[in-house]
Amino acid sequence: MHDVIVLGSGLAGSLTATILARHGHDVLMLEKGSHPRMAIGESLLPTTAMWFWILGQKHGIPEITTLSNLESIYKNIAPRCGAKRGFGYIYHQEDQSLVDPDNASNFISPLLATTRESQFYRQDTDEFMVRAAQTYGVTYRDQTTVVDVAIDEDEARVHLADGTVVKGRLLIDATGRNSILAEKFGLRESPPRQRHASRTIFAHLRGVRAFDEVAPEVCRRRRSATWSEGTLHHLFDRGWFWVIPFNNHQQSKNDIVSVGLTLDANVHPKPADMTPEEEFWQFVRRFPVVERQLRGACAVRGFVGTGRLQYSSSRCTGDRYILLHHAYGFLDPLFSRGLWRTLEALDSVVDRVLPALRSDTLDAAQFEYIERMQASMLDDNDQLIYNAFRSLRSGDTWAAFIKVWFADELLMTLMTLSAMLKYVGSGDASSFDMLLGEPRPCMEAPYAADLQIFLDTMEEQLDRFEAGTIDSGDVYRRVCQMLSAAKSLPQNLVDWSVRKEFGLDLVPPRLLRLLWWGRVKAPHAIRRQVFDFSIRTLANLQLRAAVYPQSLARDVLGNVVNQR
Repeated sequence: MHDVIVLGSGLAGSLTATILARHGHDVLMLEKGSHPRMAIGESLLPTTAMWFWILGQKHGIPEITTLSNLESIYKNIAPRCGAKRGFGYIYHQEDQSLVDPDNASNFISPLLATTRESQFYRQDTDEFMVRAAQTYGVTYRDQTTVVDVAIDEDEARVHLADGTVVKGRLLIDATGRNSILAEKFGLRESPPRQRHASRTIFAHLRGVRAFDEVAPEVCRRRRSATWSEGTLHHLFDRGWFWVIPFNNHQQSKNDIVSVGLTLDANVHPKPADMTPEEEFWQFVRRFPVVERQLRGACAVRGFVGTGRLQYSSSRCTGDRYILLHHAYGFLDPLFSRGLWRTLEALDSVVDRVLPALRSDTLDAAQFEYIERMQASMLDDNDQLIYNAFRSLRSGDTWAAFIKVWFADELLMTLMTLSAMLKYVGSGDASSFDMLLGEPRPCMEAPYAADLQIFLDTMEEQLDRFEAGTIDSGDVYRRVCQMLSAAKSLPQNLVDWSVRKEFGLDLVPPRLLRLLWWGRVKAPHAIRRQVFDFSIRTLANLQLRAAVYPQSLARDVLGNVVNQR
């Protein structure tokens, strides 16, 4: 009889198993396949890196903290992940030979000594966490097929293909789309409840050129990082390409780039007479800048084409079972929020599972918050992605939407950064309590209501645009007016009405502007709840980042840097 049986050994499963074992529980982790293996979900956000750090600190597991920092990944895992300094977005028209700076946005993260974002080469990071789980006492079995599951009042039983039956007090399903428990208990909603519908084609390629070399017209403004030091998104009407390089610094031992194409399944239905690879290159040829970047690249393994990406479940908890984030539902990889939301959800799951195991009360009522939280996360992300794809109909509507996304991203990142800085300054794990909320983490942030207003207003303007009562220029102007008047946004940090090369490079002078706003000009609730950390703590982290040994994240694309 194990305390917990975890189904699936991706990052969600192995992290959960490791944390529960670290707290003294007997954990069995079952995996149908084996490691190493390819997985997508490779691009980290600043918030994602912070959450790896938070979970590692909170539970005393340095292996999780390792995943929060590119240098520590190279030192402790393998030199095959990519550097990640920012997010780049380029909006394209078909047959457009040059990038229009008005449709280019780049957001560059600050350098901190605690966290350095990376682009995960998942076959390395996932295998590392599976090995770490075993060092903390997790019993791991791979190449193990589950054929049935049974749960009664006293225990959960998992029947394996070899005839073995393993028992546990609690089942945690981290098997993703092919969730064993969703199938067993008929939890999948058909059709899924998300409004958004998309499909994707992806592969790992060799021979992808650096974007800075193929589009010098958007590289003239001096920044602390190049476009190739992060995740690049090529966007067009109802679709987008991702380009996630693992080869974007000189110390990398990996020449692979992750590339994918995501399409609105209603506007771009799957053709019956093309392979995924043929369809992928057909779309590439429509956009000259993308074609220049990918020309001559070849796949290191076959292209994968999916059906509709979206799926959802009627519930994610029951007596003695929990479906983790991506076993419950999934939306779309645009904006790379999958890992971030997984870590937030995982934190809340663990915080409720640990006392439930101690008291041996493992009924669904103990996990009601998990039910509300994961449903809210899925619905929130659906609104974001559904309207992002709608905005791709024109450059103006996309330019409006990217500002709304950035406002949301900036303020939510500030909340997480504040909790991290308070913990660094005090060593008190209760600093992380500010990230709690109802119905999901951070919803008690003092600007949460404003962020919802921004998203709702964007949706209303897109409704009117699609109905023909306003044009795309009206959408852009009205959204800019809303953001420029918002007291919850740092108006001294970025001009919310600017169109050309909209973005932000959070170098130290701009961090000082942000700090001044937060301490002096922001609404009282924001000053009191978000910017009440020690300035000395932030200064020390910045100083440590400045005197660090030569950062991998700065040692990027020597030929491109030399050209600059």
